[in-house]
Amino acid sequence: MEKMENHMKNNPKRVVICRHPHSEGNAISDVGQLPDISLGKATHMFGLSPKGEEELMRAPINVRSAFPELFDAYFVSEYLRTQILHNALFPSVKPYIHEQLNEMDRGVHWFMSEEDIRAELPFEIQMLHVKGKHHHKYLGGEGVTQLRGRVRQFLMWLSCYHNNEKVFVSGHGSWMKAMWCIVTGKPYPEWDFKNCEAVVYEKDAQGELVFKDRVLLA
Repeated sequence: MEKMENHMKNNPKRVVICRHPHSEGNAISDVGQLPDISLGKATHMFGLSPKGEEELMRAPINVRSAFPELFDAYFVSEYLRTQILHNALFPSVKPYIHEQLNEMDRGVHWFMSEEDIRAELPFEIQMLHVKGKHHHKYLGGEGVTQLRGRVRQFLMWLSCYHNNEKVFVSGHGSWMKAMWCIVTGKPYPEWDFKNCEAVVYEKDAQGELVFKDRVLLA
């Protein structure tokens, strides 16, 4: 996979993107259940689990230690869990809510088990195996390819409106993986970023946005 080309070089000075704390959806998924069915609420309204609440208590102290300088712009997705994180870290700052930062939409895979999909929508499983999970567009949702497209659009937004600024994003794990893939030029990772883990990117001497560090805030 080729590294993202950027001919404008109008990148932010620094971009820090932090995954939200452990959520209600994470807690349900941890025990092998389906979040939409188990919680009875839309995915964008998932709050934090008890574990996530504990992480949220530690994160503000650690973010000030890791990033003592103020940021110029702050972003969250339309999902409640990212907004909860931002409000705890930067309570006096109103963030931009940007739809391109939303979690990857897994379509029917959000609320149907693989067993149910095999029984009722066998062609979906067939297409998943034919295309591979990193190229398949989930029925009723999107895939990694579409997610990477949203990441690129957001980076173009930053290059247009936040050149040489320091940006903080409260975001989602799959989105962070897609950005890491684009910036580093490496394949989409099989591993996951941890809850409350921040990834730091900075503009280098050539104006390119490059990976610098990973910081666990809780």
